[in-house]
Amino acid sequence: MKKHKNTFAKFCQFIYLSFSNFTKNNLWESAASCSFGFVFSFIPISLIILTLMVWLLKISPGIYTYVMQIAKTIEPVFDVKPYISQIMRTNKFTILDIFLSFWIIWMARRLFSSIVRAMSKIFRSVSKRKNIFNQLFMFLAEFFLIFVVVIVVLFAFMFNQFFSLPFFDQIKTYLPPLFKINSNVIITALMYSIIFILTVCAYKFLSGTKPRLTLCLFYSLICTASFFVINLFLRKFLNYSNYNFIYGAISTLIIMMFTVFIFFYLFLFCAQMIYVSQFFNILLQSEIYLLPEYDSKNFIGILKRILFINPSVIQTEENTVHCKKDSILYDVGDDSNFVYYLKHGTVCEISEKTIVYFDQGDFFGEVDSILKKSRNSCIKAISDCEIIKIPADEFNNLILQNPRAASKALSKVSSYAASIYGLNSDYML
Repeated sequence: MKKHKNTFAKFCQFIYLSFSNFTKNNLWESAASCSFGFVFSFIPISLIILTLMVWLLKISPGIYTYVMQIAKTIEPVFDVKPYISQIMRTNKFTILDIFLSFWIIWMARRLFSSIVRAMSKIFRSVSKRKNIFNQLFMFLAEFFLIFVVVIVVLFAFMFNQFFSLPFFDQIKTYLPPLFKINSNVIITALMYSIIFILTVCAYKFLSGTKPRLTLCLFYSLICTASFFVINLFLRKFLNYSNYNFIYGAISTLIIMMFTVFIFFYLFLFCAQMIYVSQFFNILLQSEIYLLPEYDSKNFIGILKRILFINPSVIQTEENTVHCKKDSILYDVGDDSNFVYYLKHGTVCEISEKTIVYFDQGDFFGEVDSILKKSRNSCIKAISDCEIIKIPADEFNNLILQNPRAASKALSKVSSYAASIYGLNSDYML
């Protein structure tokens, strides 16, 4: 029962940390930026794809009809028929055509640039990759995307052509369900497979934190599957005719932007969950160090105390100290190798000048650990206590990662210095 309770508590803490960090990083705006980047990249990428398919259109006249059918799906956004007709009259590629193709790919980096910036927000302090690498990645990613789309279209066409051979006429009578699968279903399956693969690559290589491949695969699957379900729901229940009546020709563009925004929202949220999964312990320690006061009236403050005041996830037999009433946890002159979190009970800190009481949810002992000096006070248990000890190095890493935690620790150091030298702590800050 206790194990299930701890698992549920960890899940709730995980969800809270994911949403709170998502909000702090302003990833709603980043998702919108990525969706606009997609639209700006969509037309030049489409032109390059069609240019690369010139030789296919000429080798097989049948594929021309097939490509024109695909072109109808994006016609409200961008009419490619005149462009296709123009490239069909082209006899050969020139050096200028090749140069322009690479230039268009380079200029259409807005989408991948937005993705890189969003990923940098999520994996902020641990993602330190040179700008030249990001630029090269954006170029190669866009080039790879173009290449993959061409292959997918070609495969779907070959699939249709292959199963239209006379050899399969008799088989169709025996296995009709198999032949009901048309090329649009194949393209959809391949496109979602490509989305899944690209998402895995983005999580693995853009984060800069070297997440486990299994972690990337798991959250990529969640992202892709969620997007498929939501997209299916939108296609089933969204009334496109209303948007056509209100917005006219740009209605398809608006709906496409909304759909792309949903994908990038899911993509960035899953990326945020990867970050939380990787650094869950240190994020959890940050939250318990920054717990609001017991008498907090703020709803978020109350929720945080409920969620984080008993951090069983980071508690082990090795880092748990049980103190009986009137026992001494540490005394003056002891080493300051640990910072302590009071999970249950009450203790008092006795120094030459003051006596300070700590209750459930309080940290103590961090000042000596930060200053790397021996204890200058004594901690005595006022009641039976359950205390979690955190190594000083681990705590110092925590305050380096979290500016708010660093501010709180600095405030305590300042108050300590003021008490030693008789100065006002506000003046010292």
